Amino acid sequence: FRVLYHDPLGMYTGLRFSGSSKIYGANVFQTSERGYLEGVVISIGDVGGGYVDCTIRVYKNRSTPPRVGVDPPSYTLSTRVSSMGYYTLPFDSPVSLSAGESFVIVAELRPSGPGAYPLGIEYRIPGVSSNVTILPGESFVSPDGAMWEDLYNYYSSYGYGNFSLKALVSSYTMPPPSGGGGGCSSGEGSIAGLLLLLPLALTFLRRK
Repeated sequence: FRVLYHDPLGMYTGLRFSGSSKIYGANVFQTSERGYLEGVVISIGDVGGGYVDCTIRVYKNRSTPPRVGVDPPSYTLSTRVSSMGYYTLPFDSPVSLSAGESFVIVAELRPSGPGAYPLGIEYRIPGVSSNVTILPGESFVSPDGAMWEDLYNYYSSYGYGNFSLKALVSSYTMPPPSGGGGGCSSGEGSIAGLLLLLPLALTFLRRK
């Protein structure tokens, strides 16, 4: 497997939107060669003593986040997690990827209670995690899957890095499992505080 990622230092904190029962995170990746997306590794932050329902959607041939519920995904996977940590989610059928193709992986997280901070991200703290970096167009967040904010916009002021979600990609020469087209993925990225996502008028919070 090749692992595509934006978060070399991994999850440091978790995010949520106040005023919304869920949060969406998206990572944009690009393949260097032909292959199959076989699954993802996702970090889940504080679940608030309950559980988090997670839906993973893959969108091929895209370099920007989709409108969830309007743009059709190439693959969908749903699961439930009950604790903080990293989860490897294999796809039951791989998603084929062309050389140089950009694709987006979206995670929809629906916690069972209001005290959760489920979206795991990197966060820059001078002297502790100073190496956290982020580039425009890598990681995005949304309260509804339609209106997206680039986390890069909050790096300088808040230290926010990338969404900690990775894509697992196998070589094209490796025969895929039988079935339809699904896949695996990894990312690379870099996050802290509270901020206002205009024009959404929703407070974006991190776990202290």
